[in-house]
Amino acid sequence: MKSIKSLCREYHSIKDNITEIKNQLHAIKNSYKAEKQSIARKTKLIKLLEKQTNEIINQLKTIIAKDRKLSEKIEKVTTAKGLGFITVVSVLAETVLVQRELDFYLI
Repeated sequence: MKSIKSLCREYHSIKDNITEIKNQLHAIKNSYKAEKQSIARKTKLIKLLEKQTNEIINQLKTIIAKDRKLSEKIEKVTTAKGLGFITVVSVLAETVLVQRELDFYLI
């Protein structure tokens, strides 16, 4: 379950990077005589990072699918409005799954 936690953290880190680069891209586009090559590089980088986030989501889904009980719980919770897959998995990874690991070692 530690891998789920690290994947969630990696996902959020990449999403933060995407936001940062989008802000830079906005600044470049609105600057005087914006460099077209800089815009192209930033756009390409954003696409790459978004591809990586999709890969992480797919990897998380694969890992979670192996645990039927966990998978069913996540499916139920994500039916609530505003709770997406990543949100639910991230919260579980940082709270419940850690407790489950502690319980395992304490027994």
